[in-house]
Amino acid sequence: MFPSEYRKLQEMTSGQRAFRYLQEVTRFHRIQVSGGFRRAADYVAGKLEDFGLETEILTYPADGENAFWGQPPLPLDWKITGATLDLVEPEKQRRRLCDYEETELSVIQRTGPTQSGGVTAEVVAVPRADQPGSYHDRDVQGRFVLCDTDPDRTYRTAVQQFGAAGIIVDSIPEFPPVRRAMDLPDARGYRSFWFRADDEPCPGFILTPRQGTELRRLLKKSEEPVRVHAEVNARFAPGEMQVVSALLPGETEEEVLVTAHLCHPCPSANDNASGVSAGMEAARTLGSMLKEGKLPALRRGIRFLFLAEMTGTHAYLSDREDELSNCVAGLNLDMVGQNQQLCGSTLLAESPPRSMPSFTGDLAGLLLEWVGGQHKNLAGTARYASFRHSEAPFSGGSDHMILSDPTVGIPSPMIIQWPDRFYHTSEDSPDKVDPEMLGRVGALTAAYAHFIAAAGPSEALQLAGEMTSRTPAMLRRLRGRIRDHLARDEMHRADELFEFFAEGRKADLQSLNRLADISDRMDLFCDELGRQIESERR
Repeated sequence: MFPSEYRKLQEMTSGQRAFRYLQEVTRFHRIQVSGGFRRAADYVAGKLEDFGLETEILTYPADGENAFWGQPPLPLDWKITGATLDLVEPEKQRRRLCDYEETELSVIQRTGPTQSGGVTAEVVAVPRADQPGSYHDRDVQGRFVLCDTDPDRTYRTAVQQFGAAGIIVDSIPEFPPVRRAMDLPDARGYRSFWFRADDEPCPGFILTPRQGTELRRLLKKSEEPVRVHAEVNARFAPGEMQVVSALLPGETEEEVLVTAHLCHPCPSANDNASGVSAGMEAARTLGSMLKEGKLPALRRGIRFLFLAEMTGTHAYLSDREDELSNCVAGLNLDMVGQNQQLCGSTLLAESPPRSMPSFTGDLAGLLLEWVGGQHKNLAGTARYASFRHSEAPFSGGSDHMILSDPTVGIPSPMIIQWPDRFYHTSEDSPDKVDPEMLGRVGALTAAYAHFIAAAGPSEALQLAGEMTSRTPAMLRRLRGRIRDHLARDEMHRADELFEFFAEGRKADLQSLNRLADISDRMDLFCDELGRQIESERR
């Protein structure tokens, strides 16, 4: 089903070329609605035009008032030209803690400005600083709050309710066993404010875990107040948010979407310059091979979207409500390029939610299985992978969550590597990326998009057969849950689980009619599915 086409795409897809795109993208500080994001969008659009795709940059007003599909309004445009945080008292401890010109992650993104000349204030450590009850014995009026909690929620309590002058965060979320508290002692975390139009922005800074430990120790032992001097030159103003759209047209109005979010701080290589660069290389490969007649022509168009995570997707879709039914399927690329040895990651094909039955999860899983089986044993009798990979159920957390919502109706798996030791830190840099992995994902993306875009009755029937043959393995993964129910004498719950699985699996098969009308053959596959499920039930 895939080997011949995938081999063609693999030969034409260059991980090194994708890595060069990634290096360019990581130069930009890509905060949503900012000059850095605009410059990144211009770069990506320029390359896609060079590849021959029908490319445009769509814009949406970001004035703190316009909202899409009931979401909060797009944030104002943020511009920052400098920020520093200095420890000034006790005198013997004077030193610089943060400098935006050294690393953009020295500040909480979308930090507010200070008054001209900066502000000097005492530091107070507050545990659970996002909870109002934490302030009953602490006076933070006019002081900086040192915390390990989400800065936006902390702003609502520390600043708005109790009058703090600003916020300092010193924590990086843990993902055991890949990342624990002090595994990255000198990294700075990626945290953001999401101020509303009527908020009074405050300054905010990010310390490394090592700096935070030292500052907390100083707060405990110092007999005199601990003070910092903060200076931030930043502003907020009405602006625009960009979405890069590039199309390989098909014979009909139907489309396959490939999405990757372009936002996040400099460098943010794996999250998500990797998804953007793999998507760009897939677009280049498909455009070139279609132009040269090396692939079957497209019945449906393939549209590549590079946008701000979540907010860009809401804006784009809400502007095209009448066209959503033309979108047959999607694929979301988020954090795909990891060097697994360094990052501790596994390449995953995450299925759409069960509320959105679809063939797309099977297709992504089959392609991942093929990509992972490129090595042979000595006798050539078996294939195996040289990297970690797996299929995973729906988890959410990225743009496929919006696309796959049944009210939107664009079933979209996600290709992602998780967990990642350097996720959302200043150390998510290009040296953590494996160009070969970018090439694998680029070829997988191209194969996925082309299969759906070119599929007719023959391809739909082939995929139906593959989906049916995969069902017993999926049933085996249910055995643990079934046994738990039986051990508790909950036969009715076991039956409900079988019934839920059967209904969902039949709906997955029925979704193939979106590619071509194979309803006259569908009973064959559904009957076989029923036999498989009944056998496992027995």
